[in-house]
Amino acid sequence: VLQAAFETVPLEVAILDDEGTIVYTNAPWQSFALENGLAGDPASIGENYLDAIDPADPCTEEIYETIAAVVEGERAQARLEYPCHSPEEQRWFMMYARRFEASREEYVQIGHLDITERKLAEIDVQETNERLSAVASILGHDVRGPLNVAMGRLESLSGDPDHVEAVRSALDRIDTIVDDALVLARQPDPESVRTVDLAE
Repeated sequence: VLQAAFETVPLEVAILDDEGTIVYTNAPWQSFALENGLAGDPASIGENYLDAIDPADPCTEEIYETIAAVVEGERAQARLEYPCHSPEEQRWFMMYARRFEASREEYVQIGHLDITERKLAEIDVQETNERLSAVASILGHDVRGPLNVAMGRLESLSGDPDHVEAVRSALDRIDTIVDDALVLARQPDPESVRTVDLAE
């Protein structure tokens, strides 16, 4: 049952001995190896996991240091999020490593979980926030400035009072819209939401 569970979890899992040699990999691990053109046996049994990671490569340096710290017993467990992009797509993974004991032997369990969907959502939110910030800047400066000039000049106008009042009312309305839009742009996540009577 335990073996079947490891084979079906949506997580690439490898078990290393206390020297970093791979003693077990599950089916998702092997499928990932095949899909990404790994040379040799996709199970990688008998290979040292740390030897396959280049500690001098900026893309894998932190991964190497994290796994090495657990294999060498400096840490009992560790977790790390990292990019693993292919020529065709952007991908991110979360890796965890933890030491455990079985039959009086020390092992390290390594797991990699695809978190691409979450990271893309985070990037989308960040880009949206940047756009909202740009909108807030435009409203706060490029619109508010001319609006203030128009309001000031309105005070010096003479003529038909009805026309002057109509312009004043329109400018006041624009000012209110700018204020409301700035609130929305700077605070996109409301603290509370409630139903209101629209007509009222």
